[in-house]
Amino acid sequence: MSNESKAMTVSPLLVVSGVQPADLGVFPAYDQLTASEFYVLQRLRQFKLRSVLRRPHAPLTSEMRKTRIEGLMSLWNSGCSKAIDEDLYADLERRARQILRG
Repeated sequence: MSNESKAMTVSPLLVVSGVQPADLGVFPAYDQLTASEFYVLQRLRQFKLRSVLRRPHAPLTSEMRKTRIEGLMSLWNSGCSKAIDEDLYADLERRARQILRG
């Protein structure tokens, strides 16, 4: 497990009676996304690609997801700031929603 993964999957243990993590601004979906996945998801959300989510997309394997994230971030860093990957966006959005549901 990389340092990046460890940093995003570890959440602090809070022992406060009656307080939910959401009350403290801690959202479970982001506890299980790596920093790069979270960054890409937030950046793709800015494009308002809601119609993409209505179409069926096959889930990506973790290796495919990692490769696509690296490729997309490489494009963004080289000046292609409007490059998108619809399958990656749909996969990240689906994972974030599943995690939020518990």
